[in-house]
Amino acid sequence: MNRTAHTASDASTRRLHSLSLFVGLVLFVHGAIHLMGVMLLLEWGEPGELTYADAWPEPGTALAVLFALLWATVAVLFAYGGFRVIRGQVLIWPIAIAAVVSIVVIAPVVSAAPAGLILSVLALIGALVYGRRR
Repeated sequence: MNRTAHTASDASTRRLHSLSLFVGLVLFVHGAIHLMGVMLLLEWGEPGELTYADAWPEPGTALAVLFALLWATVAVLFAYGGFRVIRGQVLIWPIAIAAVVSIVVIAPVVSAAPAGLILSVLALIGALVYGRRR
């Protein structure tokens, strides 16, 4: 391989690694942010600008506990998927499942987390596109 081709290949590899690091961190952080919903629904506190008055379902109810479990599951799946992306060992299923469940649990309170809904939709699209390419 000539020197120019080798240098271009190295630059391409670095860009791909940087992109993987960025995407993985975004997924990981997005998952961690879902823990705010868990805190709110289980009445452990009002994180950030989220309040009990704005929450659905009503915090502390049986339905809220179910949604908190869904939020926690999404948090773990996004974090795990992000970690795998960073490691270069991409698994589509945790990201796709997390995105679908996230969209379902955010939909009733989209006004509280519009950016979260957008990120979940983008994660689902990314997982589907990446999965079809493999």
